[in-house]
Amino acid sequence: MSWRSPGRPWTTHEAGFSLPIDAAVAPREARNTSPQYAARYDRDGELLPGQLPRRSDDPFSGREGEIAAMAAKLKASGLERARALPAPPTMQEVFEGLQVHQQDPSQRQAPRLR
Repeated sequence: MSWRSPGRPWTTHEAGFSLPIDAAVAPREARNTSPQYAARYDRDGELLPGQLPRRSDDPFSGREGEIAAMAAKLKASGLERARALPAPPTMQEVFEGLQVHQQDPSQRQAPRLR
């Protein structure tokens, strides 16, 4: 669910719910309700007894097979890309590629004593 406050319309507020909710904002005055609203909701915006939440707008209902096929296709293409990548270097190759700074023994300074 998301909404904007009238004082700061550039900010969108969001809240996630674990289960889908069916809610309505009750009109300020009862005379502003439509007949469709009054048939489904009481004055507080709660569903009347016997009214079921509407879930017909679910874009995923009945598409389980299509969704599973798309997921399988995405997994397969990810595996193909992973196989096409070169193998990461071994630790031995990493250490061999490091340049170790070695100081010339003639340039060493004796430790200072205090």
